[in-house]
Amino acid sequence: MKTYQTNKTQSATLLAAKLRAELPLAFDGKINTLAQLNILEKENNIEIWLPAPYQDYLYKIEIDGVNVNISKSEHYTDDVNSLAMEDVLMDIIIDFIGKENIEAIAPSA
Repeated sequence: MKTYQTNKTQSATLLAAKLRAELPLAFDGKINTLAQLNILEKENNIEIWLPAPYQDYLYKIEIDGVNVNISKSEHYTDDVNSLAMEDVLMDIIIDFIGKENIEAIAPSA
């Protein structure tokens, strides 16, 4: 989907904590429901799941030093929940990185 190239090393643990604190409320406010999100951190990767009705992650974030790579599950690209999630997720990630620390935004490979 996209890669944020930054000027400082990013932390998957800190980003996962921010997502756990902010994403559920922001997502619920966007779609007016009480969704049960699972935010899983494995090493430098974060997966965001919405267990019902999905059987795979909606978004995956990989921290690669100063780069933050975001990919969307190929199964749910035009789904209303995925589109709403993308909107609030990008705001939280940009806030986490800091606009002043973003050097470039590129399509993910």
